[in-house]
Amino acid sequence: MNVGIYIGRFQPLHIGHITILAYMQKKYDHIIILVGSANQRVSIKNPFSFELRKQWLEQSFYDLVDDAHSSQKITVLPLNDYRYNDAKWEAGLIAQVATATTDADNITLVGHEKDDSSYYLKNFPQWGYDSVPQSIEISATPIRTAWYTDKLNNFRDFLPAYVYEYLLAKRQYHADIFAEFQYLEAEKRKFSDYPYPETLKLCCADAVLVCGDDILLIERGDVIGKGSWALPGGFVNRGEKFADGAIRELYEETNIDVKPEQLKLIDSHMFDDPKRTFGFDRMTVGHYYKLAGGCPKVKGGDDAAKAKWVKLNTIKGLKMFDDHADIIDHFLDIL
Repeated sequence: MNVGIYIGRFQPLHIGHITILAYMQKKYDHIIILVGSANQRVSIKNPFSFELRKQWLEQSFYDLVDDAHSSQKITVLPLNDYRYNDAKWEAGLIAQVATATTDADNITLVGHEKDDSSYYLKNFPQWGYDSVPQSIEISATPIRTAWYTDKLNNFRDFLPAYVYEYLLAKRQYHADIFAEFQYLEAEKRKFSDYPYPETLKLCCADAVLVCGDDILLIERGDVIGKGSWALPGGFVNRGEKFADGAIRELYEETNIDVKPEQLKLIDSHMFDDPKRTFGFDRMTVGHYYKLAGGCPKVKGGDDAAKAKWVKLNTIKGLKMFDDHADIIDHFLDIL
């Protein structure tokens, strides 16, 4: 069987995506779509759940296949992000494809090279590669921005009717995302007169505190990432070392009942990917600590809605804030 693989985030699904699906529908017996960022929290970049995107993709396929008895089929699968580990991302992709194919299938990766984010298209020599020219110049980013700024009508012709109607009718279900967008726009205005905008990078520090098989997390109560799980951490103050900022934030956000000298620093690492978060660049230094003995009592404080000891083997199933799961994975290799 000829199998075509298509990878994307579809945030949201638009006509550019559908032109590739239409191309694949004419050429492949089985279309497998891998929906990226499936493990990411709801955010201004990832407002729509995997389940909703799957529904949109299946609808678009059935609209293209007008023969109800066609042997063609579609399989839509989630694909997790691993920001700092391409090998894990590629292994996850291969594993997902294996669940829907056999050794006898002829597998081809289909896509177009739109920018440096498309590097992966040639990373799978075991499969064929089908490069599809971009026939429509459109991306999801301006569509999302138009949605957040009440200008969605400008992109009506680029969206399937069912996607456009959802975006108009379901705004109230995404209130936290609209609030996050407004917060970040206000942040831009605060720094609008900064004389050297190209140098503006905010400094943060985070604490990765492990006690036995548990790790200490907070549930964010702030606008950005509200409701997601995160490492205790925050901005480093002027005149403060990163390590001191990590400890200060740990105590402020968790009220942990332990003396600083009981925290054993194992390792630290800077995470400065410009795309690790939203708004201005926010670099952070993660500090990995171990705590011997029983896990002490904690209670959410400052901008943390709650603090909680969480089993390390459950991190995969949590909606973590931005790259915090990847930071944990860097130190502990658990994803």
